[in-house]
Amino acid sequence: MAGVCMRECETCSLRQEYGCRGCLESGGQPFWGSCQVVACCHSRGQQNCGQCGDGPCCSKVQEAQRRREEWPQKEAQLQAHWQAGMARRTPVLAKWLPVLFWVLLCSRAVNLLDQLGITAGLQGAVTVVEVLTGLGLLVVYWKLAPLSRRLRTLWRLELVLQLVSVALLVGMFLAGDRFSAEQIPQDAQLGVVLGALGLVLGLLAVGLVVQCLFYGAMAEELEQSAVPSPPGAFQSVFQSLPQHLADNWRLLRKCVLGSLGAAVGGLILGILLGSLGGLGLLFVLLALAAAVVMIGCMVAELVILWKTSCFFRDALGDLPALPEGEP
Repeated sequence: MAGVCMRECETCSLRQEYGCRGCLESGGQPFWGSCQVVACCHSRGQQNCGQCGDGPCCSKVQEAQRRREEWPQKEAQLQAHWQAGMARRTPVLAKWLPVLFWVLLCSRAVNLLDQLGITAGLQGAVTVVEVLTGLGLLVVYWKLAPLSRRLRTLWRLELVLQLVSVALLVGMFLAGDRFSAEQIPQDAQLGVVLGALGLVLGLLAVGLVVQCLFYGAMAEELEQSAVPSPPGAFQSVFQSLPQHLADNWRLLRKCVLGSLGAAVGGLILGILLGSLGGLGLLFVLLALAAAVVMIGCMVAELVILWKTSCFFRDALGDLPALPEGEP
């Protein structure tokens, strides 16, 4: 099978070595990039260069040949960069993502049991578990922090979040029953309530930012873990799987933000429009549906996290050796 430039594709060594599908199969996008020869022939209404009078001295044919010859060196640089990145991130993610999975699973289970009232009378034990899981998250994010700037930002925010949470727990423990609403001046009660509400909303906002940063960081690490593939080459499983997981992390981030916005908006509108009867009830039902979606997102997070950890664990065993001189 001859290409548009009349070069024989079936006997071309580049097809076997790089998986090039040629200009015809790839629609003018072979492995080394967009082919000007194909664009030129199509603009003249010709099927190949054999119908053109310019012949082999055409500058576009020579340019295509030069780019084909330069590609092996560029491809070797891409492969070396990919191998160095995999050697840096794979051991860390393969070790600590499973730990993060079990920490999150424990945290979600305790929170669910607490919401259902099953842990009544065991509040002290629940608090201890929450503190331990918070410390576990902090340790995991600390171990992941060297991988990227986004993960370092995530760890710093998580550190602030855990320090404030621990400070609040210590303050509540030390205060005990010594303070009550009756001891607060009446003109200051509204300010205290608004301050406490603002603090809680601030902690929730920081937690949401940490969550979204983690989703984006995982998508970024997975995309960088895909084997660099020329645009016109055949795709392999090791190229498509990390990209698929990265898309799942980004989709999960959209679902979390969308369901949270729908839940808060529906609840506020339901309260404001409660006097209108059916319309207010409709928004309340919307908020409840969004809350169910958020629970589904929590489950999906654990599933995607486990699949991501399995990918890096498998990649650790198949990691190719670095060229000499690479870190």
